[in-house]
Amino acid sequence: DTDINQQLSVYFDAIARLFINDVENINAMKDRMADNLKLKIGFLSEALDRTPWKPVKCEERIRRIIPYDDFTLVLNGIIDRVDQAGNEFMIVDYKSSRKSISQDEIIRGKKIQLLTYLLAYSEANPELVPAAVAYYNLKAENIDFKADKAREELRRNADRFLSYKLDKDYPLDKDYYSSSRYVVDYDLNRRYLEEIYRLLCSRILNGDIEVRPVKDACLFCIYSEVCHGYDSDAPEAPVLIEKEVLNG
Repeated sequence: DTDINQQLSVYFDAIARLFINDVENINAMKDRMADNLKLKIGFLSEALDRTPWKPVKCEERIRRIIPYDDFTLVLNGIIDRVDQAGNEFMIVDYKSSRKSISQDEIIRGKKIQLLTYLLAYSEANPELVPAAVAYYNLKAENIDFKADKAREELRRNADRFLSYKLDKDYPLDKDYYSSSRYVVDYDLNRRYLEEIYRLLCSRILNGDIEVRPVKDACLFCIYSEVCHGYDSDAPEAPVLIEKEVLNG
């Protein structure tokens, strides 16, 4: 209920007091962010008028306990948003840039956040049916020009959700989603995620802290300038579980 500019001013004014020589740039950043957020909120409001999917939970805390033979794993997290249509639900995650998921990344133990949330929320709400997970990019993206498309239509498509459905034949609302892709079925998700958790926890408990530079992780590591482990040819993360295990 508070004006976006007023909300942003609280934080940007504090930054401007710290960096008094950059006040002009900081104010310009604040104005761009305000314009972008208004654009995004406009889309979200418009989308809710067009679709049966409605947000039912925001900042929903989840807790899942998984007992293994030699240890117990406690998973905690906060789901950005849960949408529901009838008895079906999907997990929505807000991001500051465009994100995607692939089956290969999941097998390597990457991009497992949304599926972890989906499984945890499903266990806590057994009366609901999990339908999909989705990313929503809060950054204003450049859009590709297409002569046969109106600018408004291109902009609207750029602001849609990128969704991943659990059933390849499940129809998702085209007014809501820019595109949708298939992620392997729900039961298989549960099996390989729990195996990934077990492998990762076993490594930690066994003191396995060997340095293994991986491109995506090293980009955000605060020790990269000391370690020098990352270069442009850094490998992908290793496969944690072979596909034969999943199919067995």
